[in-house]
Amino acid sequence: MPDQLEVVIRAADVGDTFMSWTWLIPPYEPRTARLPSAPLVRALQALVDSLPGTTYQGGSAAQVGQRLKSGIFSAVRHQLALATLTTAALPTDLAAEIAERSVAEAIRVRVCPSPRLAQVPWELLTLPDGRRLIEAAEIVHDPPTAFYAGRRRQPADWATVAAQPVVYVVDPALQRSQHQVLTREGQRRFGERLAEIRSAERLFAEDVLPQNPRASVTRDFLSDALRTPISRLLFVGHISADPDEPGTAAIHLSDMLPYRGMHRAVKGSVPLSALDLLLGTTLIDDPTVWGFYLSDRPQLGDEIWPMPVRVALVACEGSVDYRTVETYGLVMAILNAGAELVTTTRWPLPSDRAFRAGDKGKSALPTTELALAVDRAHDQPDPIAALRDWQISQLHRWLEDPDDVRYSPITWAALTHTVAPRRD
Repeated sequence: MPDQLEVVIRAADVGDTFMSWTWLIPPYEPRTARLPSAPLVRALQALVDSLPGTTYQGGSAAQVGQRLKSGIFSAVRHQLALATLTTAALPTDLAAEIAERSVAEAIRVRVCPSPRLAQVPWELLTLPDGRRLIEAAEIVHDPPTAFYAGRRRQPADWATVAAQPVVYVVDPALQRSQHQVLTREGQRRFGERLAEIRSAERLFAEDVLPQNPRASVTRDFLSDALRTPISRLLFVGHISADPDEPGTAAIHLSDMLPYRGMHRAVKGSVPLSALDLLLGTTLIDDPTVWGFYLSDRPQLGDEIWPMPVRVALVACEGSVDYRTVETYGLVMAILNAGAELVTTTRWPLPSDRAFRAGDKGKSALPTTELALAVDRAHDQPDPIAALRDWQISQLHRWLEDPDDVRYSPITWAALTHTVAPRRD
């Protein structure tokens, strides 16, 4: 990664939202701004009203179609709506500084948002010179400062593990077929990608964990895979969370009762939650449960599910961590267990099925394309730069034709990267 000039942004909601930013060059003087709550809340409500719902399907086809036509990402509203969001969420002085400095230097913007700002698509905000923020800077999320004090497991160096196998959990089999994410065409596209990785001898051993779309994947099989030498993990599927309880954020695997964990069963299915990834079996006194993970004692989550250096969760609102004051969800749990980079989304994603119904039957697969772009980027030396290039290309295509759902920011602008480098 080339040398970058970094600016660290922190925000807090106290009636209004207060933001500070510090350029990491001498004299390291923080700047501050107050974002009045009334216009900010109005702009953010318009954003929320433009997003899919939080159902398993990422919103119904009718809802997605309507929001693509009338929401803030629509052809008729995007310019004014995003200008309004920029004015409400991005301090004028900070925008001017980024615009000026990015002309001569590579910029990385490191954001630790307040709960109110957690879903802001920073990439789309407009700078004074007319560029979108993603065209001027690389944008990542920072964990809260306190995260590093209690981190359980330090990440490996990517260069030392890059050639090791990849673990894929793609649309794992669930209780009901209508809950699957991939269409038949999406399943075929992922099958082709997995064949590429298999031919390169990088696909994780399928006798331990089935590596094909819609395979049955349980938490104990996943544990076996994560406790062997691997380079990265890609999950494509469903994530759910209870409102205002980020610790309940959970990935939906093929686990059914009598599996036990920290999350309540949902119609017989037992999701693998952020609290599972933190506490493991330490609150369970049943040796049978310990035995699922080849142990005769309780274990912490990072012992059962140690994470590779790079993890991608292409599913609904994986970064729900930032939606509450206590920043703890799947992202922080995965970083705590050994990841350095977690790429996921800041809001629910529509399914391809919903896109196609809302697009009068066209063969659009935006969510599958997003997942494949993330997967390919995570194999690159600099995955954040690779995905930024792809997002900029999507941005330009969308600006040329805002009616084309294939390039709608409702998918590609949902991406977040949370980076927590090794600190010995």
